[in-house]
Amino acid sequence: MASKRGSTTRTNLVGARRAAGILDFIGFFDAVAAADGVFRDLDIRFTAGIDSGFMKYSPCLALVALFSVALQNAVVAAAPADTSPEQEAVLANDRAYEAAYASGDGKALADFFAEDADFATEDGRTFSGRAAIGEAMSRGLAASRGLKLAITVDTVRVLAPGTVLGKGATTVTAKSGETRSALFTAIHIKKDGKWKISQLIESPVPDITPRERLDGLAWLVGDWEETDKANDFHVNSQYLWARGGNFLTRNVTVKRGGSVTLEGWEIIGW
Repeated sequence: MASKRGSTTRTNLVGARRAAGILDFIGFFDAVAAADGVFRDLDIRFTAGIDSGFMKYSPCLALVALFSVALQNAVVAAAPADTSPEQEAVLANDRAYEAAYASGDGKALADFFAEDADFATEDGRTFSGRAAIGEAMSRGLAASRGLKLAITVDTVRVLAPGTVLGKGATTVTAKSGETRSALFTAIHIKKDGKWKISQLIESPVPDITPRERLDGLAWLVGDWEETDKANDFHVNSQYLWARGGNFLTRNVTVKRGGSVTLEGWEIIGW
């Protein structure tokens, strides 16, 4: 079943039927098995109450999402490594910092900071000097055993010889599985052949709006036509932003043999 929007062609394996007061969308894989044997015998479906008109899951979007993830991974794998010695040193320090955090060793954590370092936490507390930073970290680790820290570095930029600016995010995971995240900006300096944190500033992770979470699906907006000529089967879909921009809506009309067999409405939200 081919789907076209302008010059874009994709595969859509969604059919529809009405049964027992429930809209039951199923894949018409028999019709496309010859074109793509990978999907033979698969049975992807989603349901929605007719009265609510709200569809909980879309196999179409699931397949698109899986393809997108695979494509992104392929691009990342193919990207050439272009990491400077300074960046490699900072990233190596981050991994060692995670290990020290997991061991609960506040003194080892303090050793990652310069003697005159400054540290500002996301909740507004500030500490000056390695000794004060180490004491604060030791108290925090003693109060919460078994925490694990994951550091994600977004950018590492060399400001000058021996000075590097790093930005990213941290996630602390408790034994219960509960997580807490923060953003950070860190300045690393090289002293006596070792990289140390001169300044570390944490800030809260900003709330992500529903619209921002859906921006990755913005390419869907528009009219789509899906056809299976062998079975005289047609699906017309129109994706639009709902008023306020926090939801995507899909109006769908299914025709077979020139007759409308189904009309539906889908809401996509976070």
